[in-house]
Amino acid sequence: WIGRSEGAAITFDVASPAADPALQLEVFTTRADTLYGATYVVVAPEHPLLEDLTAEEHREQVEAYVSAAKAKSELDRVATTAKKTGAPTGATVSHPL
Repeated sequence: WIGRSEGAAITFDVASPAADPALQLEVFTTRADTLYGATYVVVAPEHPLLEDLTAEEHREQVEAYVSAAKAKSELDRVATTAKKTGAPTGATVSHPL
């Protein structure tokens, strides 16, 4: 079953003042039972909504992070031993529960 996971799609409303109030972010999880403990949502550097989610004051840092991610190989990006990195977008979401 390589590449296939059973799980659920969960929709979060974007609650950031910089974003369109109708904007929603759908995430996939194989562990819906852990949703109560969710404290943040992560989007990939190539996510189609990243530009809409990024507040102006975070844009430069996010663009630098996206450029750095594009320079890495796919193997480097998915390595489980690599330190987790990211850049804040300034966006927030409302917990769906």
